[in-house]
Amino acid sequence: MSIPDPSFPGLSQPAADAAAHRQRLHALVQDAPACLASLSGPSHVVTVSNPLFRQLFGERTLAGLALRDALPELRDQSFFALLDRVYATGTICHGPGEVVFRDATRPDPRGPVHFTFIAQSLRDTRTGKSRACCCLPTT
Repeated sequence: MSIPDPSFPGLSQPAADAAAHRQRLHALVQDAPACLASLSGPSHVVTVSNPLFRQLFGERTLAGLALRDALPELRDQSFFALLDRVYATGTICHGPGEVVFRDATRPDPRGPVHFTFIAQSLRDTRTGKSRACCCLPTT
């Protein structure tokens, strides 16, 4: 018999442990000193992004959107083809060259943002199939 955890009322100890682990992981991502996003599926839907990642792209809405739709300014660059390859093959990609982002939704006093990136496939532990990508822009 599991004893409930008082910090998660109504949950068994294993469920409370899992909830606490998710909270710690979420805090780790949100507080990371680097831009970080998790992209789900072949259309790269933004499921998680930290404040530095969102700041890089002008604080626009990203959550729940396919990255191509959220960042149309990048469509003509190699960025999405590289993410597609990472998702399809499971290989890690260190973005060759740099991506240039200019926010088309508002005047940007910073001018264009130049960055390279690292993308890694996140695989389903049961099937081994790619289910998401993790994207780490490095400015």
